[in-house]
Amino acid sequence: MLMFVCVLGRAPGTVIYRDIKQHKGAVTVPGIVIFRFDGSIFFGNTAFLREQLLLAEKNSCKDTALYAIVLDCSAITAIDYSGVLAMKEIIEYYRDRKVSMFTCHTYKYLSNDVIVLTLANLDNNALRTFQVCGLIKLIGTDHFFWRVHDAVLALQSHRVAVHMPPLGPPPRMYHNI
Repeated sequence: MLMFVCVLGRAPGTVIYRDIKQHKGAVTVPGIVIFRFDGSIFFGNTAFLREQLLLAEKNSCKDTALYAIVLDCSAITAIDYSGVLAMKEIIEYYRDRKVSMFTCHTYKYLSNDVIVLTLANLDNNALRTFQVCGLIKLIGTDHFFWRVHDAVLALQSHRVAVHMPPLGPPPRMYHNI
């Protein structure tokens, strides 16, 4: 059984991120791939997860260099040992390319790495698995956020702090959703 995956964009006038194929008005952030996978991460779909993440990166960064990857983990229902190993491989692959990973949990600081990988919206069961298996330590607690939008704001602030070109117009906050 394969899981559903999608690239997310921001719904105009909100802090909500939606599948860009289903919501034509959703706006992506240049240089950032916001990727969501739905379902369990287990031995039967880890190769699919890796392939789809690489495909999303390729399709989303045609005109701009990749700066960051945000993984929206809101729909992860479970993760087994094979899933943990796959996540470790993904983390190490992007680290080798100078890409950091983020999750939506807490925000302390961002490193000066060129590309950032962020995880957002991790539920308690998946968070516990990430913690027990050492993924939180590997990723770093500063790379976890509660919401995708918090991760995007942190990435935009980081680009300003290290004197990189901005990622686009500053977001407008209407509600703390």
